[in-house]
Amino acid sequence: MKPTSAIPRLTIVASLLLATVHLAAQTASNPSTPPAPSTPPAEENNSEVIQLSTFEVTPSNTHSYTADDTTSGTRVRANLRDLPFVVNVITSDFIDDFAAFEFNDQVSNVSSLSISEVEGQYQLRGIPITTQLVDGFRRLGLIDSIDVDRIDIIKGPYASIYGYIQPGGVVNITTKKPLTHHEDSISVSAGDYDFFRFQAYSTGPMGDSGKLFYRVNFADEHRDFQQRYKSNSRSTGTLQFLWKPNADTSLNLSLNDTVQDQHRGNQLIDLRTAGTVSDPYRVFTSGANIGQHQTVGNFFVGLAEPNNPYNAALYNFNDAGPGEFNNRRVKTASLIYEHKINSIFSIREGFNWFDREFIRQFVQGGNYNIQTQNITGQTPEFDDQTQRNTANQVDLTAKFNTGPIAHQMLLTADFSGEVDRLKNLRMSPNSIAISNPAVATISNFTNPDYGFVSYQQNPLLYDQHQTDTWDAVYDYGLFLNEHASMFKNRLNLIAGLRLDWLNTRLADYAVNNFSTGTIGEQDFDVNTRHYPSHQLGVSYRVIDSVTLYANQSNSIDPQPNYIAGAGQLNPNSTSNGFEFGAKTAFFKNRLSLTVTHYVINLNNQTYATTDTLASGGTVDAAITIPRQVSRGDEVDMSWSVNSSLQVQGYYSHDSAIITQSDPHFLFLQGTPTRRVPANQFGGALRYQFKDGILKGFYVTAKENYYSKSVVDISGGRAASGSGFINAPLPNGLLPFPGFPPNATIPASLTTRGNGTPNTSTIDPALVRLPDGRDQIFNAPWATTDIGVGYTFKTGTTTHRVQLNVKNVFNRHYTTGSGIAGDPLTYIVSYKLTF
Repeated sequence: MKPTSAIPRLTIVASLLLATVHLAAQTASNPSTPPAPSTPPAEENNSEVIQLSTFEVTPSNTHSYTADDTTSGTRVRANLRDLPFVVNVITSDFIDDFAAFEFNDQVSNVSSLSISEVEGQYQLRGIPITTQLVDGFRRLGLIDSIDVDRIDIIKGPYASIYGYIQPGGVVNITTKKPLTHHEDSISVSAGDYDFFRFQAYSTGPMGDSGKLFYRVNFADEHRDFQQRYKSNSRSTGTLQFLWKPNADTSLNLSLNDTVQDQHRGNQLIDLRTAGTVSDPYRVFTSGANIGQHQTVGNFFVGLAEPNNPYNAALYNFNDAGPGEFNNRRVKTASLIYEHKINSIFSIREGFNWFDREFIRQFVQGGNYNIQTQNITGQTPEFDDQTQRNTANQVDLTAKFNTGPIAHQMLLTADFSGEVDRLKNLRMSPNSIAISNPAVATISNFTNPDYGFVSYQQNPLLYDQHQTDTWDAVYDYGLFLNEHASMFKNRLNLIAGLRLDWLNTRLADYAVNNFSTGTIGEQDFDVNTRHYPSHQLGVSYRVIDSVTLYANQSNSIDPQPNYIAGAGQLNPNSTSNGFEFGAKTAFFKNRLSLTVTHYVINLNNQTYATTDTLASGGTVDAAITIPRQVSRGDEVDMSWSVNSSLQVQGYYSHDSAIITQSDPHFLFLQGTPTRRVPANQFGGALRYQFKDGILKGFYVTAKENYYSKSVVDISGGRAASGSGFINAPLPNGLLPFPGFPPNATIPASLTTRGNGTPNTSTIDPALVRLPDGRDQIFNAPWATTDIGVGYTFKTGTTTHRVQLNVKNVFNRHYTTGSGIAGDPLTYIVSYKLTF
């Protein structure tokens, strides 16, 4: 089950071809046609590394929340206004001013982006995104803010220039590089809930040659949360060496090690009723109540929000207890070589490797039973997961003119290989009884009994293999892109074609055979040969201040999960989309405004969920949605009013709807996707006092609003047993389309082939009905953050003192899958740079 031998040979040939062009170009004479004019670099100062204009963005010499160019959307440097798609940029200045140490805070001012409870994951244009890029290489979250120079958000399937990707777009984080002069900095931050952060960096030249530079970053952070037993500790260290033997060549080596230990706590507990909700789909088939509707067990009716009428103490209650942990360690190494061959050709060769270790002990399935007034269904679980990725990229660019047309061409050969090993173990009901019966039911919320045996204490008790898989995705890609500018850069055309050779492999060591009820090993292997993806875009500067643009693109995303009971891997998720809009720049480019309309068609997207069992517990499950459509409108604004005042604003309306569901999950058809608010808007400002008695002071403010969003995609409840009738679902569809409305369904269609359903597994063949979770929402919410700071110098040392107040009005809110947001919080910071 290996990729076809032609694939690696093709990659080798492509790399040799690029190397041949590299060598040939070095010996070629200067062409008679001058190169295309490029955007002039910013005025050089001694605080920045000498940049390569082809692959690096222009350094900013002033405190700013805006950027003029990007490499993220094209792999080479391009002006943001000329691109026929949207790239939002978050600068390190914004991160520092708002003490945005966490990823969710850093991206809070981006339209069409909503956050998740899993660090580094997010929803972009209504589609879940599980990966990030760091300097153009794939990474699974866990990036500390000390390493972040800027964050580029590439929206839409255009992001497929980096290979397989979710079509909503991708976040690309550009890390800080060594500086050309010596600079050292130490800063400390402290705040509510035992928050403390220390960070330091040192950078500059090594020796007197002026060719070798270094950078060392270190940060250590700890914080607790309002929810009992919830905490987060993270330490990171980065070492970089940059060698520049001449102005046209550089070699950068970067090493990073980040460790994070978390007690994640839990989402707000689900409120559940047992046997009191009338079931519109099931009636008694015998006895005195024959023909009357039965009641539904395990029906979800809401979240344990602060003012819930059942038990207000549940809002801050952590049913996971003190024994829960979520620990990760990520080690990365990258080596990037860049060389300007001559006035036409430049080359970039990069290698990246990361290793992610992840273990967690947690409790799954806790729900508050309204009738019994206790939490039931607690099941201890243990995860052990390792992920590794090796990637290589070779980019060759050519910049030249043909008459009045300026060309910038890019040829890329790349490889990415990601391997994932996951083992999830849980206690069976018998083991729970041996461990501690109290863990299954919690009724005392003042002094609860959390006692249970951890996996480390007795692994034999974790006798139920929920997941035991090994999977890998290998991607060999070739990408060719042409950017043509004409009519004095008023008209820009971009066309790109990418070919991916994908090999997706999965070995499942705990396959559930639903026909026999046995568990065995099974291997899956899927090859996708010559999958083409393309990008076509045009931008036209109608007048100096207004640019119109449009583009169309597609993408692919492999999904290394198997279809339960079908004996095959999930199909690749594919997409196509388009967007169009206008980019404007007024008042000598100080005010920029981008208006966008987009549509993305997504096929075969798999969502993780949990399935409610007849026993009252839950089991992990996956739902493949054949078709989802995301469409929306975005407005992004940035205004440098004057040298003192900067203002940012955004608004987005996103409609992400499941338009075609799996035949067994018809109740999901027409429902919105989880964690995606239909409307969000906000803004941020910074005012710097330039003179007078307040010189050196600055103030900041930020406001964000999100409308309601579905907490979780529902796995529903199985239509198992007898007495089911074909009543219309809330969306008007019939659970069993082959039968007339309100017809009685034969029991043979609502039972598993081998008899009674196993309470520890799901049956993919059973029709699913609503269980209430599809109607549980995060309520609309808004937060306000403010800050004040003072910067001053003593000799050559710069001091910065800052106070940030987050959630000023102490609003209660939930995000993601019902995670409680942070309350009113104060953070004081002091930074010393010398």
